[in-house]
Amino acid sequence: MFASLMSQAGEMRGNGELCCALKEIKCPVTVIQGEFDSHPVEGVIEPLQEQGVAFDVHVLPKCGHSPFKERFAKETFYEILRNIVKKQS
Repeated sequence: MFASLMSQAGEMRGNGELCCALKEIKCPVTVIQGEFDSHPVEGVIEPLQEQGVAFDVHVLPKCGHSPFKERFAKETFYEILRNIVKKQS
């Protein structure tokens, strides 16, 4: 499933379809990214900015790609999620 999804996402990135789809986002967007994630945060937020998508960003220190699993970021990650849910209620 993951390989299929990433293949589709790569194709959409390549042909510009993914960036065009960002314009259609109508819900709040929150980016939660680890400081040491192998995917640079700029690669996530720049397309959002270019398409005019409003978003909040949280870069978690001492954290890689999976903050919900990581000792130094787990609690902060879940606190951010709790705050998001509270705002939406």
